[in-house]
Amino acid sequence: MQSKASGGTSGVAVFKNCIVERINLKGNYVGGFYGGKWNSDWTTYSLTFDNCKMIGLSSAHNTIVGNNLDAEGYAGGFIGRLYPYTNVVKVNNKNTITHNVLIKDCMISNYDITALTSKTSYVGGFIGYASSAKNSVTCYLHDSSIENCSIGANGNYAGGIIGKIEQKDANQLLGYNIKLDTITTGSGSKMGAWIGYAPNDTSNKKTSIQFAGMAIYRNGFTKNIGNDATIGTASFVFADYNGASNGTSSEVTATAGENEENSVTESYSVNTTDKIITRTIVTVTINGTEKKTKTQTIQYHYDSEAIGNPVVISEGVDADSTTWSVSESEGKILKVVANAAANTKTTTTYIIAVSGLNAASNVTMPKYPFVNINPQSD
Repeated sequence: MQSKASGGTSGVAVFKNCIVERINLKGNYVGGFYGGKWNSDWTTYSLTFDNCKMIGLSSAHNTIVGNNLDAEGYAGGFIGRLYPYTNVVKVNNKNTITHNVLIKDCMISNYDITALTSKTSYVGGFIGYASSAKNSVTCYLHDSSIENCSIGANGNYAGGIIGKIEQKDANQLLGYNIKLDTITTGSGSKMGAWIGYAPNDTSNKKTSIQFAGMAIYRNGFTKNIGNDATIGTASFVFADYNGASNGTSSEVTATAGENEENSVTESYSVNTTDKIITRTIVTVTINGTEKKTKTQTIQYHYDSEAIGNPVVISEGVDADSTTWSVSESEGKILKVVANAAANTKTTTTYIIAVSGLNAASNVTMPKYPFVNINPQSD
């Protein structure tokens, strides 16, 4: 797809309410909806995807494979290789760039997206590679998800959203309300939760990457950008989706016994090796002869453990005990150990790891009500 004139604005495509289902794709530039364009001024102007879906088989995933034998391969869930001609226009005496790509209310599920590993290749959940014939690349993504997919093979630069964005003046990658759910990857250290490869540009700040309301479920990533790029204008704001960061819960219904009452009990266990505190809440609800027992398990990753000095209790300590409390608004978990023989109480403070980028193997979802800004620079 291209404009009818070099550098023109006629190469516009809008996909709305479209579903591509159970189809396998292979090519040099390959995407679920749009494969791509080689370097040329005769190219696309903008692409819009509104309420579009790529749905593969749940039992044995369908495939999107970039197999360019002579050069880099590009594969994306929606777009393989984006190479638009970006025009800058004046609006109220200010330079304004029309979006090259808008992806909203979209989903890809049950697909394996890979490229050949004999060359350096780029693979993304929505876009494999993004550059432009002139000026910048502008991509807007919101209210969309990538679910039950495998992205990248060993050696590919792979990102949950985009494989690579090329360095151009005033690039913009902007999005909100985006979810990765059950994503696996074979690309190891070159895999970023959101972007596989981005240019380092701390001084010129040519690339602006701003994402908010992001969520990752059931799989972890060690970083947001696969090549550890340091970008002067990049941040990722994580948020809770549908209470899923409140852990897992189960409920059992039985016949209530005589003299049983409503109750709520909590217990805590600490895994100091992985720095995880597991909180188990058991709620028993009695309604006539019916008894419901709900068990909720929440895991908190913590950054640090600070043990305070024993504090002498003037009125005395009746018995040895250990009590716990959680202040999610302050990002703290407190353990208080009472020692009757010494008449003291000792408080241990655990600082909850909000972003989890410091965790060994994953980006931990923050617990409600946190919204965490996690910049790539100071």
